[in-house]
Amino acid sequence: MSLDKEIERGALSVATDSYDMSVGELMNVYRDNELIVNPEFQRLFRWTLYQKSHFIESLLIGIPIPSIFVFEQASGAWELIDGLQRVSTILEFAGLLRNSAGRKSQPSVLQATRTLPSLANTTWDDGPAGTTALTPAQQISIKRARIGVQILKKTSDTKAKYDLFQRLNSHGSQANDQELRNCVIVMLNRDLFAEIKRLASDRRFKAIMQPSERGIETQALMDYVTRFLVFMFVDYDKRWDIEEYLNNGVIEIADEDGSNWQSLIKIFEETIDLVHSTGEPNILKRYRNGTFSGKVGQAGFEAIFLGVAQNRKAILRKSNPGGFVLQRAKDLWTRAEVSDFTKGGVRGTTRIQKTLPFGREWFQQ
Repeated sequence: MSLDKEIERGALSVATDSYDMSVGELMNVYRDNELIVNPEFQRLFRWTLYQKSHFIESLLIGIPIPSIFVFEQASGAWELIDGLQRVSTILEFAGLLRNSAGRKSQPSVLQATRTLPSLANTTWDDGPAGTTALTPAQQISIKRARIGVQILKKTSDTKAKYDLFQRLNSHGSQANDQELRNCVIVMLNRDLFAEIKRLASDRRFKAIMQPSERGIETQALMDYVTRFLVFMFVDYDKRWDIEEYLNNGVIEIADEDGSNWQSLIKIFEETIDLVHSTGEPNILKRYRNGTFSGKVGQAGFEAIFLGVAQNRKAILRKSNPGGFVLQRAKDLWTRAEVSDFTKGGVRGTTRIQKTLPFGREWFQQ
């Protein structure tokens, strides 16, 4: 297919509109349940009080607000795709934001900023002792601020909103790739998200992966579970880089019939059981000089954990499944070809084309 044809096909999948409204109108739309702000995103992304205070400061002194992006549902309601922190900061400050249980969140109490030091302990309405509410004129000033709304129309391809979310949040954002994927999974399939989160929290999986504090903060375990599901279910397309492969893969899995991804969850659990049965918590690390040492890396996870997963039924038929897995994990590091996917500078897409087939064949022995 030519580039022109690809552009034409891509453009046909997206229908957009734009609308300019006041912050007050936006508050009313949310109050009337015509704007959906996903509560799960509130937990995945969270501005600090410093950031919230500076955003409210911007509204008060008249700094223009960047546009938000919404998806128009069949009911006509808007689902917020981009602009979560800006919108939720306004709603929370005004005492309107609802949590996942439908109860209103505790309104924000702002802190001082460089331009407006008197914002310290400021609330929208009367608040706790020691706070000062905005005057009616100051509230009106915020409500009259204008905000652009870019609307992805309901006639667009159903997957367009997920693609748009990733495009808008992949550049200049503090969120990493897995945090963005988490949000897409929540948008697509809450049950799948809950299962991935449960597996990432499994004490045996944590013992095997041994994540650092930084890894826990950056959703490293969620990332490994997601990689497992995608590697086991979605064929790799050589046109994609590793992140695009994972992004497209989670969308494909989440769109599947529940029995399909539930079977993947079961395979993951069976693999944890097998690997844990070895009694060696360092089994995914490099084996040398008679011991497993170093850090758990992508290559070890892909070759060993995925290799075991792909051969789990045959392994379980052996007289000593755990002993077999442990010995193969040790012997793996003596193979010359392992250096092809463990040396520095190997791209993720190049690596998985070596680790996954190698692990599948290695644990067939």
